[in-house]
Amino acid sequence: MQNRDHNRASRRAFLETVALGATAVAFQDVCHAANPVNEGVPAKAGGAPKDFCFIQPFDGGVIHEECGLPVLGTETGPDGKKTLKIQVTGSAPPEAKLEVFTGDGQRVPASIQNGVFRGIVLLRDRITEIKARTTVNGEVREIRTRVVWAKNSYRRFRCYIDDHSFFFRDILKTGYKSIFECFYLARLRQLHRDFGVKINLNCFNTTPERDFRLSMFPDKYKSEFEDNADWLRLAFHSENEFPDIPYRDASPEKLAADFDLVAGELKRIAGSAYTAGLQIHWADVPPD
Repeated sequence: MQNRDHNRASRRAFLETVALGATAVAFQDVCHAANPVNEGVPAKAGGAPKDFCFIQPFDGGVIHEECGLPVLGTETGPDGKKTLKIQVTGSAPPEAKLEVFTGDGQRVPASIQNGVFRGIVLLRDRITEIKARTTVNGEVREIRTRVVWAKNSYRRFRCYIDDHSFFFRDILKTGYKSIFECFYLARLRQLHRDFGVKINLNCFNTTPERDFRLSMFPDKYKSEFEDNADWLRLAFHSENEFPDIPYRDASPEKLAADFDLVAGELKRIAGSAYTAGLQIHWADVPPD
């Protein structure tokens, strides 16, 4: 029962992470609008008027000092505290009388050119709500976007490599004493030693030729995988490399079954070096 619960939790963590990633992509194209003004909450994406919406920052966007637009840099405020300078843009009728302001009442000078309004906002808080108000076809409309400043962000990167099955087959065929006698894993270890890189390997259950499956791989290297789990992790990617886009039309049960199959084998092979991961092969699944 404990193993079953762990498997469910692992699968849930994987699927929740994938869903969050898909949601973040979708939010980038959403313009939020409230009508009438006193509602004060975003309308559904389908109800947002195309002629009046925020373009950037998109609602819920997480930004930091070095992420590029809409970030323009930092400034020190009168109180000596650092502020984040960002550009706000949106679409609006060219001749609209526009007000742009933050949730705390800070007025934002904005100009409109070719149907796009622009303004500069200095962020002081972790979460800042930015609003704009104008009249469209004689009706007052107000839109808003909320931006999150990741104040404690620091330089880092995420490294993952997809489509793994061949190095398992090579180790099995050759019978190495160490997994790092395999030239591929040896090179990854050298990258870790030289640059401190931590790597996630997304794995198939079988080779494209289906002459190897994870169930054929012994568990005698488990302790070595676990000894290097601080920088090398194995995760689910798909059952096989082919067909292309394997889960585009798959049922949730099919994806769950393949995930459980690969996850179970990777846990047996690598122990604590297994991770739920987040990258589905071709990154295309139905909403359900």
